Amino acid sequence: MENGQASGIDCLLAEFYKAFWAVIGQEVLDVLRDSIRRGELPLSCRRAVLTLLPKKGDLTHLKNWHPVSLLCTDCKLLSKALASRLTKGVGRRATDTTGGLVWKKDGFKYLGVYLGKK
Repeated sequence: MENGQASGIDCLLAEFYKAFWAVIGQEVLDVLRDSIRRGELPLSCRRAVLTLLPKKGDLTHLKNWHPVSLLCTDCKLLSKALASRLTKGVGRRATDTTGGLVWKKDGFKYLGVYLGKK
């Protein structure tokens, strides 16, 4: 995970996870592995804070605002790890039009696709 990214609803930065991984890493991994095994993410990973960022132009028009979902950092960590592993396995056999995939941007965009949620 990159440093300097916005924190999510948990207010934890990637830098926190990197600094304290020796202390919290095993517990984080246990929770995430259990989530994958059960097919359900923790409640904290199923929530987001939606915010709007201004674009250029007249801000009285909705088209000049960009919606952003702020997720908790452990969800971003899991998403990044799964994207990395699945990208290696799937490779270029999938196309940009495959449901839930955005190859050139961030690997797998929707974690729910992997977990098979409804």
